[in-house]
Formats: sequence, C-alpha cells, structure tokens
Amino acid sequence: MADKGSHASEKSFKNNNDTQSYIHHLVWLDKNIENYTNKQKLNQWHELDDKIKLFANKEECIDYIQRQNDRNMKSYIIFIISDSFSQQVVPQIHDYKCIIAIFILSTNSKNCQTLKYPKIRATCLDISDLFNRIRNCMDRDKASIGFSLFNKRDSTDTETILLKDKSHEEYPIRNLQEDQARFLWFYKCHNFMIELEDDDSQAKEDMISYFRTKYNEDKRILKPIDEFEKESLENNAKNAIWWYSHNSIMFRSMNEALISGNISTIYSYRYIIKLLCRQLKTLHKEYKKSISNKKLHLYRGQRLKLPLILLIANHKNDLISLNSFVSTTLEEDVAIKFCLGRSKNNDEAVIFEIDIDLNSEQSIPFADIRNVSRFPEEEEILISIGSIFRIESVDFDEEKELYKIHLSLSQHDQLTINKYIEQTFATEIDSADQSVLFGKLLFDMGEFEFAIKYFDNRISCLSDRNNHYRPTYLNNIGVCYNQIGEKDRAFKYYKKACEIYKETKNQRGLSACYHNIASFYYDQGDYGTALRWALDALNERQQYRLEKASTLDLLGCIHLAQRDAEAARNNLQEALSIRIKYLGQFDPNHPDIGISYFNLGKLDSKFLFLIDAQNNYSRAEEIFRHNYPKTHPLIVKIQQCLEQIKQQL
Repeated sequence: MADKGSHASEKSFKNNNDTQSYIHHLVWLDKNIENYTNKQKLNQWHELDDKIKLFANKEECIDYIQRQNDRNMKSYIIFIISDSFSQQVVPQIHDYKCIIAIFILSTNSKNCQTLKYPKIRATCLDISDLFNRIRNCMDRDKASIGFSLFNKRDSTDTETILLKDKSHEEYPIRNLQEDQARFLWFYKCHNFMIELEDDDSQAKEDMISYFRTKYNEDKRILKPIDEFEKESLENNAKNAIWWYSHNSIMFRSMNEALISGNISTIYSYRYIIKLLCRQLKTLHKEYKKSISNKKLHLYRGQRLKLPLILLIANHKNDLISLNSFVSTTLEEDVAIKFCLGRSKNNDEAVIFEIDIDLNSEQSIPFADIRNVSRFPEEEEILISIGSIFRIESVDFDEEKELYKIHLSLSQHDQLTINKYIEQTFATEIDSADQSVLFGKLLFDMGEFEFAIKYFDNRISCLSDRNNHYRPTYLNNIGVCYNQIGEKDRAFKYYKKACEIYKETKNQRGLSACYHNIASFYYDQGDYGTALRWALDALNERQQYRLEKASTLDLLGCIHLAQRDAEAARNNLQEALSIRIKYLGQFDPNHPDIGISYFNLGKLDSKFLFLIDAQNNYSRAEEIFRHNYPKTHPLIVKIQQCLEQIKQQL
C-alpha cells in the first residue's frame, strides 16, 4: 500500500521533465507527516508554496531531491525534516545546489546539536514557529538592497551609464544630477523621516490604506496589518523593530518600495520607516555604550548578478549608499547561509564585509536588535536607511566560491556628502532645513508631481499663522509646475509666495520669487518685464553669491534676447566667475558652471564669434558629459550647436 509520501511522489513525476516554474519549493520529510498536513492545516502551507511535496519515505524524498537538483534549474528547495530522519538524510542532501535552507522539526533541540551544516537555518519545536521562520526565510532570500553610487568628483568616466538585467531592473549607478539627488535623498532619508513628527496619525492611515488597496482586501494577507492598525501609535513606536522582523508582508512590501526607488510609494510607507528610524536611533546609543571594541566587523550575505558585481569593482574608492534598512550579522557563517544554493538567473553568491569605525560619531544609526527581534538567534545588526560606505575592494574567494565586497563606514565620508549638499543647494535653501531639502531633492530626481503633492501635504500640516515655511513651499510648488509646462499655474504660486515674503519681510525669499517671475516673463517673450523683475532680484541677492550668479545668468539671457551683446557678456562672465570661485573649488565640473559656458557659447554664436563659441560649447560639453548621459537633452542640444559652428567655420 502506498503511503502519503509515495503518493505525492508518483503524482509529481507524471511529467518526466519536472519543469515546475516555482522559485521557492517546500519539501517536507516526516514519518508522521499526516499529523501536520490535514486539509485545513495544509492551507497555510500552500500560501508559501502551492506545490509543496510531502514525504514519509526517506528514499523517495531523497530521490525526488536528486531529480530536482539534476533536472530543474528553477527549483530552490527549503527542506523540512523531522529530527528522526535528520542524522541520516541531511548529510546526503546538504551539498545539493538546489537546497538553499534546511529546517528541522523536533520536540527537543538537543537531539540535533551534533548536526553542524551551514544550510541548517533553525531547529523548531512547534509548527507555528516553523511556519513563521520559513516565511521569514523566503522573504529574506528574496530581499535585495537598492543602492546608488556617488562617483569621485574627478572621475570623467561616462561609459558605464546604466546597467539593466533581463527583468529590466535599473540600478541607479549613473553619474547624473538625477541620481546624485537620489543618492542624497536616501542619505538624508533617515533625518527626513525622524523630523516628520507632525503627521504620525495621517502617515499610519495612508500606509494602512495603501496596503488595503495593494492587496485588494485579502483578509488572509491583511490579518497582521489589522493587528498593527489596532495597536496604538505609542505601541507601534515601541514595537517597530519587532513588527519589522515579524510581519513578512510589511517587511517585503516596504523593502520592495525602497529597492524600486519610487519615492511616491516609499512615502506611503513613511510611517513604519520613521518608526524604525526612531527606534534604531535610540538603540544605537545603548549599543555603542555596550561594546568595547573600536572597530565593528559585520557581514551580509546575498546574491547579485555578475555584471553588477564587476561594476561595483570598477568603482573602488567611490561611495555607495545602500537604499534600505540593511540586515547584517556579526558572524560570517550566518551571512553565508543567505547566499548559498543554486544560482538564480545567473547571479552569484556575495558576502558584504562592512567595517565601521566606532571612534567617531555616526549620523546613520545601527544597533543589535536581538532583544527586540522576532528571531534573536540571527544576531542581527540592523543599519538604518541611507548608510554611506566606501568601496574598499571586490575579490573572489576561491575556497568559498563567492565574491567578497569590502565596505567601510566613516564619519569623513559623511562629511564629504554634507559638504556637497551645502555647495549644491546653497543657492536656494538652507541645507539644514530638512523639509525643504526633501522636496528640492524630489525635484532634482524629476519627481515633479510628487514634489507638488509633498509640498501641498506640508502646507496642510502648518498652522494658519505659520508663515515661515509656507511661502517657501508655495514658491517650490511654482517651480515644479513650471517644469511640467504649467507656466500660468506656476506664476500664481510665485505671486502667492511673494505676497507672504513681503508681509514677513523675508528679503532672501522675496528675491527667489522675483527671479522666478522674471524667468516666467522671459519664457513668455516679454523681455522688458522680465528685465525689471530680474534687476529687482539681483538687488536683493548681492550678499548671496551663488544666488546672485543665477540671476546674473538670467539677466545675460534676457540681454541676449534683446541683442544687447555688451550687457549680456558682462552678466554672463560675472556669473561664470562667481561659479568658478565658489563651486569650482569643490567641483570644477559642477553643472552650473557648464550652464555658464553654454550661455556664453550662445552669445558668441549669435554674434558670429565662432572660434570663441566653439571653445565655450566644447567646455560646456565636457562638463555635461561628466554629469549626464549621452541621451540627456543638454548633451543633445550642445552637440547640435557644435555641429552648426563646425559647418559655419
């Protein structure tokens, strides 16, 4: 008579090719399998794998696994085994590449202490614990990390612009203003989230609503979300990391959002993100007091595609931002468990080795979360979002057959990024003003519509009398509308902001509005009105050098449109001199310097100083190539200008 195991086996092999399309596949061996797998109990396991295979016979189980290993390159088996079979079977199947994790179900964990195999994730004493651990294992195995690279400022390599894999994923590794802004946004995200304290209730409501829409009111999936919703804001904050480690739906969804880089989606998850940031900040202080070592050596295991590994290797000494919460461990053997098994889609096993200097203050917190985690035995050190590391080396370990990416975290690199932020955004905002910087970076990432939504949301959180931020938000909304072509709407926001700036006697803010209004009239072809507004802006900006340079550049363009060559040249040359002096010392290839050369090229071209025009265009092209891909509109435009000059010479 066939037992339950053999029946499952016979059913499985109707198709001799064994071509199931699953990724994670559960295989369960237990001589008492019927006790755990009646129809009702099986339903929850089918949530994890609707093709779960059940065996009571060890020979049939081993034979099935061998077939999967030999024939089915899409099978990644999570193997469940009772302790009665473990001593005999685990040594036989452990080294099969299709096996990525092993869980032992036992009534006594001491029975399995002699089994020392790296793929054994845990020994579980009950079915509930087993289910939760396997679900967590699946989520962690699928989890990746998004990242951005911050290139050395003297680098001129623009050939490796974009990497796409077969699934059309994009990794933000371009040396672009957009991607530098994305890099900076993730770097500052920790501070953004912590400071968004005035919308906790709304943020929670937004996140729960987003979950319900995404999962279409699926009661099974939303059950833990319902539990989270019922918990008070105070308890949510207290238990944030526990929820993070326990609630796989929440973890997976948030992680997917962070990796996608879709800022609007990430913002929908801001509630759990900022709770995690806050709790990590608190735990970080306690953790640093508890350790005596001056250096911390951490490990993270995962799989990456080979072209991506090689690209990281080509960016040695550059800075890398890991755009998510980063799970690490103190033990390399634990990290290796997360990258073992068969290659998926030509990816490779990778161990990140992370060195952290504890002698200096860290702006991004990290902490040992064992005491608040659902899975304390993983000895997890969780690093907050936006961590900045330097790429020290990338090597292949022949013995362990995996790549090792060595990263280091130091305060010096964080200061470098802060200096870049101050230089880049000093023309428009106080870099310490997190809420405005948040929106400005959204703008520079090209997230114009979401930036409008964000600034509108910030305005709704202000009291009626709070006019400190209101005009700044209004002015920035106008800039966003201008960028998406709604010029008249943009103008209305400039005027609203202008009125409040006048009431509060904020001359710097007023000058920004004057400049934007001048730009509006310039685009309309009303050069006389544009000139008057630009001169008013210049008068208010004398003490703010980079802002003055921006308005001088606009004045130069206005005079050029009016064919006043001398005035145009004086304005454009002065703008260039200021930018070289105050931006060039940090970044000689800053995009604003390129804009100055570009406008000077247009001036020389219009008045037929062709050699000078060619020289200015060429310098602008060099700077733009340093900052943008070859398909960027500025590069396309300047190549057209150079070709026209070439034909005229």
